[in-house]
Amino acid sequence: GSALEIAKSSAMAALEAVSAENGGQTDATFAIMTFDGGLTVYDVVGRQKIRVDDIDELSREEVLLSFEKSMKMRRVFARVDRYKEDILEAIDSISNSGESDTILNGLG
Repeated sequence: GSALEIAKSSAMAALEAVSAENGGQTDATFAIMTFDGGLTVYDVVGRQKIRVDDIDELSREEVLLSFEKSMKMRRVFARVDRYKEDILEAIDSISNSGESDTILNGLG
């Protein structure tokens, strides 16, 4: 498979492994970010995403500011025990086109 499909499968496997710990009772969290010439940060709890386009054309300071702004989203890190299916949907929605197909029931 493609590198993207391998990365997605690996992320899903890691999520499944974490969610299986302690009989599914875990306080582990996941954050989903993609870099493809732009930066996309997914908020699976609030069903939204932030995208910064053309990140490679920004200065280092602008990139850091964009990343810092993204990290201030209330719910970048989602609890696995509560949002596993939403996280899996978000991972599955990532595509090579730079935009996700249908993210989390219409998010996007």
